[in-house]
Amino acid sequence: MSIKLEYWTRDKKTGYDLSKNVNNVKWTTDLNYSAGELTFDLVFAGKPKKPALGGIIKYWYNGKKVFYGYVFDVKVSADRTVSVTAYDKLYYLKSQDSIVWPTMTLGSRFTEVCKRAGVTHKIVNKPTHKVKAEICEGKTYFDMIKSAVNKTKSSTGSYYFVTTNWSTVELRKAPYKKLNLILGDKSGMISGSLQESITDAYNVVKVYTKHTKGKKTSTAKSGYSTTSYQKSSNNAKTCWNFFASKGLSGIAIAGICGNIAQESQYSPTATSGNDDIGIIQWTGSAKTALISWCNSHGLKYTSLSAQLDYLWNASSSARTSHGIKNNATLMSGLRNAKSIEAAVDIFEQQVEGAGIPAMGNRYRDAHQIYNEMNGASVKGGKSSKTSSKSSTATTSTPKNTSFTFTTAKGSTIARWGLLQKVVQKKDKANSAQAKAQAKAELKSSNQITKTLTIDCIGNLNFVAGNSVNLKVGYLSQNKSNVPITKAVHTWSGSSYTCSLTLKAGKKWLENGS
Repeated sequence: MSIKLEYWTRDKKTGYDLSKNVNNVKWTTDLNYSAGELTFDLVFAGKPKKPALGGIIKYWYNGKKVFYGYVFDVKVSADRTVSVTAYDKLYYLKSQDSIVWPTMTLGSRFTEVCKRAGVTHKIVNKPTHKVKAEICEGKTYFDMIKSAVNKTKSSTGSYYFVTTNWSTVELRKAPYKKLNLILGDKSGMISGSLQESITDAYNVVKVYTKHTKGKKTSTAKSGYSTTSYQKSSNNAKTCWNFFASKGLSGIAIAGICGNIAQESQYSPTATSGNDDIGIIQWTGSAKTALISWCNSHGLKYTSLSAQLDYLWNASSSARTSHGIKNNATLMSGLRNAKSIEAAVDIFEQQVEGAGIPAMGNRYRDAHQIYNEMNGASVKGGKSSKTSSKSSTATTSTPKNTSFTFTTAKGSTIARWGLLQKVVQKKDKANSAQAKAQAKAELKSSNQITKTLTIDCIGNLNFVAGNSVNLKVGYLSQNKSNVPITKAVHTWSGSSYTCSLTLKAGKKWLENGS
């Protein structure tokens, strides 16, 4: 058995071979929208050598490429053992974003997501089905791909998945490889088990509609949101006037202010549990840069005027380090924005990079300040004078609230007992659509979850997304093309083994479906 492990700095200028120091290597691939993982221990006779966080890890077995990824966790123990966890490029699809997707194929969405995540990518099997337009607000790139995968599966019956091939993220159709191998109690298997469970099952689904009676009250409407709000503060007006003095349009200023309102409600002393501070919640090195700049200019860093000057001239934040006026991409985006929403998006993407962006709140606050300071509501590239609009709502109380239900029941109640799930009716759905919703939910929920695991002799072809043939007498598993949903490869000393999780029920559905 020959293993090789190398560490390289992120710039690829410095690297060293750790093959003689490595032990307990474990490589995991999983279909359940997670990055490939490599864990290992490094043992040194002298001072431990720690791979730097973010550095590159490359791993080969018997001359074959296995893993290319980056260091995310390092732990040094008292016995000088250095334990390392690295993830492949799929990890960067955990990044969050807010995107309005047009009608397009899964492949086109995959390509755009990978570009935004900054990872090399390839479509191995090209889907042709077009997925309907969709709004994804504050979701991970994994979630956005999963949504398109599920819709493609529902419409075509074909299941696609994402994986990493060395340093390239790939979109593949399952099964990627049908392995011509028989894995069983007489051929390569060490042990195995089959677990059946109904802990996640439901055999009754009730789709409910909420009814609220009583007098309706009016709330102010900005042209975007029906949420009521108070008049903007003096700080909000100060922010508006500051950016207006710099020659920005009302749309651009609204985009900036909508973000500031969400981050801090225009308060220069606003803080968070992460020690963020100020109107755009500077944190870490960005916060240090803010304080340093203000000190060098004789300004109090907690004052609104100082933070506005810094934001305009030299701000360091999640996404920019040049200040608004010196960020060409940001300025171009703000000047060319044809709607308030577009201006909000460009500032959030280029400056804030919020973990949970809550874009609806940013749009609402941007429209509010625009309406108050500019006297118009904006849609697209047009602006028009409007009178104050209102919407009506009724406050729910125990006395004026009731529910009606559309129910679907399964045949397993007598065997399993009542396992009930309640979901809200889709917006504007009629009675027939509510009934279809209940039946669809029941179909996916009213089933046994089966988990088949096999421990076997190691084989690099045993990866999530491939399939094997099983012949396991004591588990009554004599099947072909059985999906591998998760594979854990372990190298320890001279031993190389695999632990596989396989789909025992329906073929080529993600885990638990």
